[in-house]
Amino acid sequence: MAEAILKHKVAAGPLRGRVKVDSAGTGDWHEGQLPNPRTRKVCSVNGITANSLARQVNSLDFRDFDLIIAMDRKNHRDLLAWPGSVSEKVHLMRDWLGEPETDVPDPYYGNESDFEHCFDLLSRSCDALYADLMSRFTTDPGTM
Repeated sequence: MAEAILKHKVAAGPLRGRVKVDSAGTGDWHEGQLPNPRTRKVCSVNGITANSLARQVNSLDFRDFDLIIAMDRKNHRDLLAWPGSVSEKVHLMRDWLGEPETDVPDPYYGNESDFEHCFDLLSRSCDALYADLMSRFTTDPGTM
């Protein structure tokens, strides 16, 4: 969901073509699958397409991306322990809301309102992340 929201924001603004957004899980159990139908529905209702196929994190991600963003503390710990991990790149999504050490709730076992709440939270987080990315390009156009 976060990937779809941030991709949408990047595609609509001055960072289009300058920022690559991707998503990966620490486990491989959903590899090759589309996002959960409830994720696709809440994104669609908000004018966002969520159609990327799941994949697992790999060590090249730590080379190829400037930021590796975890949704919760467990995945954050797993990413920090990943072979080839670069700790300075690994963050929690809610850090951008000024809520460090706070998880994005997993709506998977919930109902539609849990997905809507997660969407709202991620949308606010992605707004703040986008603003941070914009400031990085403004202060140093050669970054990212």
